[in-house]
Amino acid sequence: NGANKTVKAWVKRAGIDKKITWHNARHSAGTNMILTGTDVVTASKLLGHTTLKHTQRYVDTARELKEAATSKLNINI
Repeated sequence: NGANKTVKAWVKRAGIDKKITWHNARHSAGTNMILTGTDVVTASKLLGHTTLKHTQRYVDTARELKEAATSKLNINI
């Protein structure tokens, strides 16, 4: 509950008009770590995962985001 209060204060200070929970913030942090080049093992340890299987979801999300972004370029190679 205390963690959600902290996140709620951060969200308010950032001017975000959307409900963000601790879980949402944690998932965003994991995805952003992978998107910005943090290796999977380091991200896994920072997130406290017991196996890399748990961290793989962030790798999959990052891959999907990258594919969506590059598909918008409309370059025929």
